[in-house]
Amino acid sequence: SLHALKIGFMERGERFGVLIVGALSGFVMTAVVVIAVFATITSVQRVLAGRRLLDELDATGVDPTREEAVSGG
Repeated sequence: SLHALKIGFMERGERFGVLIVGALSGFVMTAVVVIAVFATITSVQRVLAGRRLLDELDATGVDPTREEAVSGG
């Protein structure tokens, strides 16, 4: 299975929370802009993390996301 990149500044739950707060306070457009900015940052973080994982796989020949590689076994 593919490794899920569970990193980033703003994941789904945080985006949903910002949208709810924006809707309840009347600042929906501000919330959408905040979500757009931080979703972009999160995307870049995930691309860089994926690239690091692929570089590690290329250098070692071992999938760094497999349980054996992560746990050291």
